[in-house]
Amino acid sequence: MDLNNKDILNLYHYGSVVYNCKGTNSDNDYIVVVNNDSEYQEQLKINNNDYSFYKESEFRELIKKHEITALECLFLDSKFIVRETVKFDFELDLQQLRESISKKSSNSFVKAKKKLIVEKDYDLYVGKKSLFHSLRIILFGTQIAIYGKITNYEEANIYYNDIVNNDVVEWEYFKNIYQPIYNNLKTEFRKWAEKKRE
Repeated sequence: MDLNNKDILNLYHYGSVVYNCKGTNSDNDYIVVVNNDSEYQEQLKINNNDYSFYKESEFRELIKKHEITALECLFLDSKFIVRETVKFDFELDLQQLRESISKKSSNSFVKAKKKLIVEKDYDLYVGKKSLFHSLRIILFGTQIAIYGKITNYEEANIYYNDIVNNDVVEWEYFKNIYQPIYNNLKTEFRKWAEKKRE
């Protein structure tokens, strides 16, 4: 990645390095924000580094929609910010946050189940990581609802080892333990991000 490329506006560390749960199978993930008129591909892998690219206008729209991928970049400690030539504003909308976080975490939970029980889609590692992310996303959403930002990127790590480094491969094991935890975290999140009353 050529950091001198004038099209690169912002470059953020992302994922397990930021969450402080990097494992032996983890790549180094980065979010790259580029000029609106630049030519780019959405994903790029160089050695053990994975880059996800967004045009500046796309990234602004993701922030507006409270997409957690973009919001995670906004509240990073400076040590995880490689380059930041554009500062993005964020105005918290609890209703938008509720919709975005609920959908994203639910999708991750469903993906976890699918990757662990559907033969043609089976991927043990991806399934376990998806389960972990479903909990992490909800916890991040709760932090944003309460404080207006992510204050602790490591909060979900209490679940990481039992999910990702566990030798168990059966979905029923994870469902029995983590479905109630997921439901409780979702209830807590919705308490802070209350649904608008008509």
